[in-house]
Amino acid sequence: MKKLVVLSFCLIGFVTLSAQFSVSAKYSLNSYPEWEEIINESPVSSEAFIADGIEYGLSYWFRLKNYRVEFLPELSFQNTQGQRLNGEGLEFAKQSFYLNFNTQIYTLDIEGDCNCPTWGKDGSFIEKGFFVGINPAIAYHKLEILDNENETGSNENTMINFRLGVSTGLDIGITEWITISPYITLNYTPSLVWENLENQVNNGNKPLFENKSKIWEIQPGIRLMFRPDYLKEQRGMFR
Repeated sequence: MKKLVVLSFCLIGFVTLSAQFSVSAKYSLNSYPEWEEIINESPVSSEAFIADGIEYGLSYWFRLKNYRVEFLPELSFQNTQGQRLNGEGLEFAKQSFYLNFNTQIYTLDIEGDCNCPTWGKDGSFIEKGFFVGINPAIAYHKLEILDNENETGSNENTMINFRLGVSTGLDIGITEWITISPYITLNYTPSLVWENLENQVNNGNKPLFENKSKIWEIQPGIRLMFRPDYLKEQRGMFR
């Protein structure tokens, strides 16, 4: 067992030191137009509905050989929930897992000079760092209504859907192998169904609306890119 644990840590360390990867955090300003309409027409205060939240991500990096078109397949997670107000038993929560297929295009430096991080590229600060992105994703959503006053009234449903996004940002080289990238993303999710939402918040009265809504997300964020592979190549690590 000990040998297996040691081997696992060695494998993780090797992959980490040989790969190109990044971590990111985006503050998600969320809008659910149809669900919010349901809440506004119900006895439940809209202040208790789902709040904004942070989406965390971990991605792998690779690029085209001759052009600065870069790919960052990413796993990300977002957990958002409302706050129960005094006298109201309902709590709302949404957990979402994303498989993102991020593509970044460096339009001002499309024929970039090398396969090196931004720190080592030729050109002006804006020219070598500015990018636009396309961010399609497959999402798994878990939607919950927790009724703290009547446990039998609580419900949960899950759904797989897709999300489309566009982004823009700027790479800032910190060292030979670390790049920080402030960026902003606009995401759109179509027709996500929250079963029994209106029935739950309207005390069982006949629904007036469909229980599906689109989702808009404005996400300012920050990404840290690590290139230990480049550092290893340039400095002869572990020789």
